[in-house]
Amino acid sequence: MRSAISLFFAGLFTFALLASCAQARVGYVWPLTKRFGLSGIFGEYRWARLHTGVDLKTATVTGLRVRAIEDGVIYRLSVRYRGYGKALYIRHPNGLISVYGHLEEFENRRLGLEDIVSAKRKETGEKYPGDIFVSVQVRKGQLIGYSGETGYGLPHLHFELRRGETEPINPLSIFKQEDSSAPVIRRLIIRPLGPDSFAEGRHDDLVIWLKKASGIYRSNKAPKVSGKFLILANAFDTIDADNHCGVHKIALWLDNELIYSMCFDKLHYGSSSYRAGLVFDHRYAYFPPSSYVYKLHNRYGVADPWIVACKGRGILDLSGEPGLHTLTVKAWDDAGNCSTATAQVNSARQRPRQTRPQAVFLTRDHSRQSPLVQVWDDFAEVWVPIPRTATPEVARAVLLTANASSGQRLRLEPVERCIGWLSAIIPVDGRLSGPITISIGSAAQNNAIAPRTLASAVQIVPKAGGVLQMNGLRAEFPADALYSDQVFKVIRVRTQALPGVPIVSQLVRKFLPEGVPLDKEVFVSFKCPVRMPQQDVVRCGLYEYNSKTSKWKYRGNVREEDGSIGYGVRYLSTFGLLVDRASPKIELVKPKPGARLRRRGNRLVARIIDVGSGIDYRTVVATIDGVEIDADYDPDRKLLKGKFNLGRTRGAHRLLITASDKAGNPAKPLEATFR
Repeated sequence: MRSAISLFFAGLFTFALLASCAQARVGYVWPLTKRFGLSGIFGEYRWARLHTGVDLKTATVTGLRVRAIEDGVIYRLSVRYRGYGKALYIRHPNGLISVYGHLEEFENRRLGLEDIVSAKRKETGEKYPGDIFVSVQVRKGQLIGYSGETGYGLPHLHFELRRGETEPINPLSIFKQEDSSAPVIRRLIIRPLGPDSFAEGRHDDLVIWLKKASGIYRSNKAPKVSGKFLILANAFDTIDADNHCGVHKIALWLDNELIYSMCFDKLHYGSSSYRAGLVFDHRYAYFPPSSYVYKLHNRYGVADPWIVACKGRGILDLSGEPGLHTLTVKAWDDAGNCSTATAQVNSARQRPRQTRPQAVFLTRDHSRQSPLVQVWDDFAEVWVPIPRTATPEVARAVLLTANASSGQRLRLEPVERCIGWLSAIIPVDGRLSGPITISIGSAAQNNAIAPRTLASAVQIVPKAGGVLQMNGLRAEFPADALYSDQVFKVIRVRTQALPGVPIVSQLVRKFLPEGVPLDKEVFVSFKCPVRMPQQDVVRCGLYEYNSKTSKWKYRGNVREEDGSIGYGVRYLSTFGLLVDRASPKIELVKPKPGARLRRRGNRLVARIIDVGSGIDYRTVVATIDGVEIDADYDPDRKLLKGKFNLGRTRGAHRLLITASDKAGNPAKPLEATFR
């Protein structure tokens, strides 16, 4: 009996010991006192960069208590207009760093953090003084601040874990999120690679839409493929809510052989965190709203921390293996839920479809002085018009030569794809660089084809860097901004201008191919017209056009000595030179004019809207009886918010709000009187 009792207590002690060890091993508390779910996870698409933390929902409100996840030392506060807004950094005894972003305010009663910020503001004269280095001890679960919406985005808490200063890790590797729903896989995309590769007879991307049947996402089609190709997948996770979050892990198999796998457990600041274009395809992915299209390949052979397995850089080649082959894609979320998608492809030799160039490029008499060009990632196809009456012998005798500005020449092999047009491939293999012109001639003795040189249609930018100039646009590529030599075409596009923000000389240009990934910023610029009034020159800026939302976004206005205006960008899309002549508008929301105010604790809310370059926060000033109000402008909500007290003076009180946009246009000052 004693033996049984002893065994019982020994087992109980062992269980308690294991439980305490498990608790010590976990050793963290959730940053918020209550869980509302997640709106963003680690490794998601954020335009040019990858998300380095998780976004905690705060039920669309601010002011929730934020606590330290473990004992540690607050060593850094950050106060910025954009980015993380008000952020707090804690270094823990095990070497991890926890980061809490978009706070409404820091804890001040016990920690005195807001007093430290106030002192720094007085010292620097800056409302947003940036980094403030401190040393404040905190305990696990201790209140350190309140959630907010400072910086970028609506109310939420951005939370990060880092190993040291430069390696963010996935917080959900430590904290577990309840989630019973598996990821959704909507479509697969086949991308032919190279001039000898086709999907259904075309070089363009082929989209395979999927439907869920018997728990698996499937397609009932088996498209023909030939040559080399890449696979992309559109996948997302709902996390048991109305979300479109990214996935934790995604992998590709071909006929049950693992080809590529990536998992988002860690990143690295300064390199991999800005390589979103290697994980997601800029042509399809966007944020917000969220849409994630993953590249299931490592085409450029870049060593990045998310790559788990990779065979042959993920480039598939079924040449010599005719017949049906099965593609399988699996996606996992952070809770371990898994979804599977399958689709078949039919490997068969193909010829390009006998199609003519897009009609939009054709002139009425088919006589052009510049060739028509379609560009892909690693080659271009040039279309040259010939007389419709030309015989097959005359067409076969046509000579085409690609001429680079550096003096390089390359004989092309034309093919008559349709009546009146020849096509030829311009390779991107190091033999040509710079602007490319096309010389046309004939080997036939009757000289049926008049020899001439057609204007530059494309430009090949080497990986070593260079300057692209085409159709009024200039792009400066530093060395290693591109992952390989790249052919570009810049076309003119027509878009709707903003009210009061006209497009300068119809200078709107689009980069082709779309979605080329960059590892460094590229400076894109336009030259202002010589006769433009000086007051318009200073209001000009580089804007980016989002074709998915049909909206313009101001990028910047760095002025060059030659009169060009541009800005550094992290991805290439559609850009325009616009002049902002529209002044902002200010509207008082609270308190209403003529309202009776309290001595203390009055709230100020004003709406400040600008349709062009956006509000310059440094020009936003609100005063009551000549005393400045501590107020912040939120560009996401277009609201100025603050609190103010009244002096002991009785009678009328005068409110004044002034603001200007980034182009220097002042708003009409708002004045209001209160009792």
